[in-house]
Amino acid sequence: TPYEEGDKVAIGSKVYLCEGKFSMVCKRFGPQDNGGPQAWTDLGSCTGSIAPTSSPTFDPDTPGCPDEYVAGTPYEEGD
Repeated sequence: TPYEEGDKVAIGSKVYLCEGKFSMVCKRFGPQDNGGPQAWTDLGSCTGSIAPTSSPTFDPDTPGCPDEYVAGTPYEEGD
């Protein structure tokens, strides 16, 4: 799957971000595949948060969870 640095995916209610010096691995491995955790950062749950914030925030450009990750799907930048 051709993910690129900056792409986000959800598996269940967990959200992952492709980033870092191993981001090229995102093209070959999903967040839970062997080798994937080197490139995918666990951002937590899209049904809550990992750490509390000082006040709630709303970003209309980020409406909830990204689409569910589907192995073998041809993704493009910004998916």
